[in-house]
Amino acid sequence: GTVRSQMGDALVVQSIGGGGGVADTVHAGLEVDEFNNLIEGELPEKGGAFTLAIGGRGGEGSDGGAVHVEHTGAIQAGGEARAGATLQSIGGGGGMGGIASTYYQTSTIAPGAQLQVSMAVGGKGGAGGAGGSVTWRQGETATTTATGALGDAVRLQSIGSGGGVAGGVAVGAEVSEDGTTARMDVALININGSAGDGGKGGTVKATNEQNSTLYTSGEGGIGLVAQSIGGGGGLVQAVYKQTIDKTTINLGGGNGNGGLVDITQSGNIYTAGNAAHGILAQSIGGGGGAAGSAGTF
Repeated sequence: GTVRSQMGDALVVQSIGGGGGVADTVHAGLEVDEFNNLIEGELPEKGGAFTLAIGGRGGEGSDGGAVHVEHTGAIQAGGEARAGATLQSIGGGGGMGGIASTYYQTSTIAPGAQLQVSMAVGGKGGAGGAGGSVTWRQGETATTTATGALGDAVRLQSIGSGGGVAGGVAVGAEVSEDGTTARMDVALININGSAGDGGKGGTVKATNEQNSTLYTSGEGGIGLVAQSIGGGGGLVQAVYKQTIDKTTINLGGGNGNGGLVDITQSGNIYTAGNAAHGILAQSIGGGGGAAGSAGTF
């Protein structure tokens, strides 16, 4: 049969995985009132406290499913940047890790030494879903045509999605001075959750049998585009912290690998426009994740 579109892609087949969810925020806090302790005569010489918050992990993105098309008729597409046939399998994006925050409030009216440690650990971002396999087979005497500028005859893509965003962290401490000689040591530790890894690109396979034809007439119109693209690593959010001694650790996400691209070309490919390639085949690894900035307040 014949599939024809004047101003759009003639045939579009997609399998798209769902994205991971967002993990909840976690908060831990502590307030110490030494002034009331002093009035009631309950003043220890030394004191200590520890607060900890750990954000939840974001869910993983679902993988894209397999896409398979066997074409034995005629496909015709018109319009700028419109393809005769577009086949895509796309993994879902990784979920966002939960935000973790801690806070400590006290005064230095107590004469004894005191130690406070606050730690916040951001949730890990979920891994991006992988792209599934994409297979195209054009039988003998079948034709696929695109006539617009930047209109490709066939576009095949398996795309791994990006990793999820790691949960942000915030730790803070407030110490009010009351004119005493007390010593207050506060340690603030931020550990940002690692960003999710990018999903892998899947296998892309194209077979154009003998006497079949791919044809483009517009400028930049490519006969066959076959790409397997790995998703980039996720992003680590910014870290904020307040006062005295502090430590921050940021962990970026890994990248996804591009997959196998396999082309068997026995038929005809004609491209008439300027800068119009016959075949563009690519396996592209995704970029590494980005670590966020750190600030103080």
